[in-house]
Amino acid sequence: MGAGVETTAPPLTAPRLPIWVMGLAMAPFGLLGGVWAVTTPQLLASQHVPEPMIATVTALSGLPTSVGFLASPVLDVWISRRAWTLGLAVLTGLLLFAALLCHQSVLAIGAFLFLAWFSAILFAGVAGAWLSSLLPQEKRASLAAWSTVGNTGAGGLAVFIAMPLLRDLPFLAGAAVLGLAVMAPVLPLLLLEAPPPDARLSNEGLTAFLRDLRTLATRPHIVRLLILFLAPAAAFSLTNLLGGLGDQFRASERFVSTVGGAGVTVAGIIGSLLVPRLLKLTTPVRLYLLIGSVGALFTAGLLLAPHGPATFAVAMIGENAFQAAAFTASFAITFRSVGTDNPLAATQVSLLTGAGNGPITYMQILDGRAYGAAGIAGAFAFDSAVSLVACAIMALWLWRRQEPDLPDGSGDAGAVVADPAGG
Repeated sequence: MGAGVETTAPPLTAPRLPIWVMGLAMAPFGLLGGVWAVTTPQLLASQHVPEPMIATVTALSGLPTSVGFLASPVLDVWISRRAWTLGLAVLTGLLLFAALLCHQSVLAIGAFLFLAWFSAILFAGVAGAWLSSLLPQEKRASLAAWSTVGNTGAGGLAVFIAMPLLRDLPFLAGAAVLGLAVMAPVLPLLLLEAPPPDARLSNEGLTAFLRDLRTLATRPHIVRLLILFLAPAAAFSLTNLLGGLGDQFRASERFVSTVGGAGVTVAGIIGSLLVPRLLKLTTPVRLYLLIGSVGALFTAGLLLAPHGPATFAVAMIGENAFQAAAFTASFAITFRSVGTDNPLAATQVSLLTGAGNGPITYMQILDGRAYGAAGIAGAFAFDSAVSLVACAIMALWLWRRQEPDLPDGSGDAGAVVADPAGG
């Protein structure tokens, strides 16, 4: 079998779950993200760990979101994507539980969160590939939106309940509840059919499989998507930095949890559900760059605001809303690129998702350094400037190529189609 060659697969019946239920099943990724982005920095800050170290540990523990795709080929072989999805959700919950139990050790909590993110990024890749393959092309933007709602809503819920659970209950019990919460959202997926892994991928041997994987990673449209997602055009990594800076805005721990929970959830859901409507007016890539540009201007505007609790709330809600919208646009682009009957679908989704998470990782480290050098103003100024420059370069690149949008992979197992407009 060669990459890009359409394989014969039995026709799938219509999913027995609404699209919104399928999308919300992606919540394990968001639940882990909420604890990682806000609760973990709060725990470390309460132990008087310096903010630059918190930013570095948080970013490094999230590194698998960028490089976890290196293990993604296993998701297309051996067992069904449903089995991978359920198993990885359980593993992510167990690793989060272990990380919280080790919160008094910076090294230990970082190590367990690293492993949890490794499991979570594989979960997101295989779940996204499986669920999108069950839907026709025209419904995948809705799946992308509801997947982001699941991620954002779950992240906000985690922020809202995590600290009260850990402070008001015995710490062991609170950590256990959070671990179980990560596992629960995937249970409805048991009602969906699970096509077996591609037989040829499982039997052809490692050498042939790696050859196909190399071919996938060098397809022109995949390379262009990788360039787009690796650029820091719409990372909004300040969402992760702000979680540990509540005291800089005179915001209490409970205020941070409330804003990061209820406020961010509502803003993220609105931002996510707006994207399918906006996609009726423009192409996914243009929308992705527009979100990055407007969001960068919003970040720059925060430089003019006083450092009080209200500004913290505006910053946290706004940055998360833009990030949710950017995620939705990137998921829409990714799901469109998969095509139909693509035996490497999970690998492709993981590869592109990892590329999209790359800027979040390295920009968080750089934003932390900018904060260490020039405080909050330095972090806001640096982040907004880098995003604006990246959006301008990407837009110029597309304009010079006379390519209004990047091609999708519909109709031929992920190969490039003739119409580049992506309408």
